[in-house]
Amino acid sequence: MMQQINTFLSKKPDKKTLIAAVSALVLLCICCLCLFLFVKQPPVVPTPTFTETMTPTWTLTPSQTLTPNPSASITPTFTATATGTATSTRTPKPTKTITDTPTITPTPNPLDGPTYLAVFNHTGNVWVISRKNSSLVELDGKDLSLVSTMVIDSPNGIAIWQDKGLAYVTNQDNNTVTEIDLVAHKITRQIKVGSQPMGVTVAQSTGDVFVANNKSDNISCIPADSTNVFTATAHAVTLNGPTHLTGFSFDKPITGAAVVVDSSGVVAIVALTKPSSLSITKEIAASPCVLVRVTNIGKDALADVAQDSNFNGQAFYVTDISGRLVELVPLSLLTSNPSGPTPPPNPQIVLPKYPYAIADLGICVAVVVPDQNRLYLLDTSLNKVVGQEKVGNQGKNGGRGLAFYVNGNMVYVANEADNSVTRLKNPCP
Repeated sequence: MMQQINTFLSKKPDKKTLIAAVSALVLLCICCLCLFLFVKQPPVVPTPTFTETMTPTWTLTPSQTLTPNPSASITPTFTATATGTATSTRTPKPTKTITDTPTITPTPNPLDGPTYLAVFNHTGNVWVISRKNSSLVELDGKDLSLVSTMVIDSPNGIAIWQDKGLAYVTNQDNNTVTEIDLVAHKITRQIKVGSQPMGVTVAQSTGDVFVANNKSDNISCIPADSTNVFTATAHAVTLNGPTHLTGFSFDKPITGAAVVVDSSGVVAIVALTKPSSLSITKEIAASPCVLVRVTNIGKDALADVAQDSNFNGQAFYVTDISGRLVELVPLSLLTSNPSGPTPPPNPQIVLPKYPYAIADLGICVAVVVPDQNRLYLLDTSLNKVVGQEKVGNQGKNGGRGLAFYVNGNMVYVANEADNSVTRLKNPCP
């Protein structure tokens, strides 16, 4: 065997065999080198890219050329010079745009079916009706964190008398209104009103409270700092399920007034003390709480009403659910004689879906459209939609909670199905 090996080694390899062996050896070395470099190389770090932008600046410089003839003439020529400035834009990696999430759920979450809400201007905090767990929840207006909770029997609507720091919450099942001291965080009194109270408002200039009693079809008037409650029932027209009101200032001798809407399309004015300045004196009762029918503007169900700030308080926005529209109702129509000439049509705008809560944001009007979980923004004259904002899930019965905090220029929307509140910087364009 060894003899055979020695004989093989003693043979001189031919040229082709030698070339093949050398080539295989070189290829093997190259593979080993590549493998070594691949294993040892450092991790790839994104290299910043730079974008150089040259902005040429052209300067025209006049020069003179003299000709040799006796009558020397001047031929202007121009030398153009360009200077450039370079700016570098560094983009080492894609930048992520961070946006604030408008819908915030406080932790721990005390909200269960939030409906109506209001802002206390003194603190900027938001007070929310949590209907399903029968409580009134106070949230920090800046981050919507939980501040306090208060157990309230069957709460529904809420309104705040800002000067006194008093909140008024309607108790739907026991036919009362709860008065709450927001500074002391305590209930001060229970006030008996009509059947199934829903909406409530305060005339800020006087502190008079007005309550819409949905089942008894009347309005309760509560004078400021008084234990007396007066009832206003419409004359010449029957209210049908009054839902919401908005308080406003009115000429003397009226101490307080409000506009009320109901489920049959009626818009009416209710006033505390004898409103001798109104023209419909034949419909004024002896009671100091007087409800005067104005007009029927809706096809069926009116949802909400808000005072317009751009007409010096002399007009109101009304949402019509069945008509899918928002209408601007002038105060002159509310105090005009119904037997007089027919007034011109009120400005109105039709929306794709059913509008509910409405608020005047100063430079535009905000309307919650619960079917689309959106906040529609309208110009103040109701000529067009100027924007939209996404809000939380309103659910089947949502769209009722909307408040504008003027001092902080913030908008708050209650999301009933999400058990949350949406906080937006004034979204008017």
